[in-house]
Amino acid sequence: MTRWGVAATVAEPPALLAGFVAHYLSLGASSVRLYLDRPAPEAEALLSDLPGVELIRADAEFYLRTLGRRRRPDHLNRRQRMNIDHAYATLPVDWLLHVDADEFLAAPEFAARLAAQPPEVDSLRIANGERAWLAGPPPRTIFEGVLRWQVPGPRPAVRARLGPEVMRFTDRGFCGHALGKSVTRTGRGLRLGLHAPRREPVARITEMSDARIVHFDGLTRAHWSAKLMRYAEQGLYDAARPAQRFRAAQIAHVTEAGGRAAAGALHDRLRVLGAAEAEALRSEGLLEPMPCDPAGAARALFGEGFDLSPEGFDRALGLA
Repeated sequence: MTRWGVAATVAEPPALLAGFVAHYLSLGASSVRLYLDRPAPEAEALLSDLPGVELIRADAEFYLRTLGRRRRPDHLNRRQRMNIDHAYATLPVDWLLHVDADEFLAAPEFAARLAAQPPEVDSLRIANGERAWLAGPPPRTIFEGVLRWQVPGPRPAVRARLGPEVMRFTDRGFCGHALGKSVTRTGRGLRLGLHAPRREPVARITEMSDARIVHFDGLTRAHWSAKLMRYAEQGLYDAARPAQRFRAAQIAHVTEAGGRAAAGALHDRLRVLGAAEAEALRSEGLLEPMPCDPAGAARALFGEGFDLSPEGFDRALGLA
């Protein structure tokens, strides 16, 4: 039987981590490993005794004693790469999926599909869509919404379709990345990156059809706004780099327009779809019902009373 696992470096409230763990266990993951990027006593109390779940405190002691580093790396991306290489070398699985805590796989019979891969395939790329909200009643959980895809075609046509404002602040309609994530066969001496195996040694990568990653970029309006303000404070994203230009434009806009209130307004402009816009995207095959149910998986595992509300999530972050 093919065993697969998932690993992530996390610093999120317990509700999101509970949804993440419950979702991947429900898909059949034999191992779920979370590298805790900051102290998380509530998450440890909730998750540490679950079969198949492992929590690692990714503190200075871990990087010193386990990874042999004299100091904990300052940059998150560096910590993520080191953590996933550690997971690749130590998890008892045949295939390893590397995602962030806000990325959820939608792929039925995943283990069987991995088992059917020919031996020459080292890694499978899985495309990601992005969660969007529909205008209307407020959501009941942090996992509601629809799955949106990028608008394809030549850039002038995409600009005409989306309009110059949305084109300026998004990557063909996406507020976050469109790089996908990968699931990689273990035991082949590869080094994993954030989205795919790194260049050396060369990995043989192919696309995995009929699977997708749902990227919940910002679990609530306040969460998305706070992330954008944090990026501004940390000086992340460079407008001179084409791949980062749209995110840099978001940051510059909210900085110049007055901070978090401006970020919330930009969130609603870019991420909340009116009825006409949603219907147009559906007709183009660029909008679909949410293909996964992390809220249902979490309630099945932790009980119906488990709080997955946007209000509860914002309170946990000190944003309510």
